[in-house]
Amino acid sequence: MEHSNIFAVKITPEKTLIFFDEIQASESTLTSLKYFCEQTPEYYVAAAGSLLGVAINREKYSFPVGKVNEFYLYPLDFEEFLWALGYEKLAEDIKNHYANLAYWLSEGKAEVDFVLQLDGKVVPIEVKKGKRNRAKSLGVFMEKNKSEYAIRISKKKFGFENKIKSVPLNAVFCI
Repeated sequence: MEHSNIFAVKITPEKTLIFFDEIQASESTLTSLKYFCEQTPEYYVAAAGSLLGVAINREKYSFPVGKVNEFYLYPLDFEEFLWALGYEKLAEDIKNHYANLAYWLSEGKAEVDFVLQLDGKVVPIEVKKGKRNRAKSLGVFMEKNKSEYAIRISKKKFGFENKIKSVPLNAVFCI
């Protein structure tokens, strides 16, 4: 592919995510989304544009109707976008290892990402993106369900504090 030569990065079909940021700045790139879908579906493509909604309402833009899945997202930086993709993978990894996986939402605003049974005990699992993270929902769940401990998956190192086991993102297999 031409872009491999331009950016000196190997673009591998079905493995590389091609990300176009601020796509509204390039009419040809916006139009190319249709061709990625029809002619090279083996490439994973994502595009974002802070002014995309404004841009596609102009007559000069050819928007690939029917070829694009649109999502409205609150502001994310690129790391957060990748985190969102990784979160899905993380959920799949956990689901593949534990058959009885659930999600919990209280009558209030507390929610826990995953609830599973380990060694006969109900264990809530919360996934956080950074090192600084609060565990209010875990506390609500633990109190209501008399859980002995909870697990928080994040960028923190392994640890155990306030009945919460910290597990790094790259060590989910250790649960």
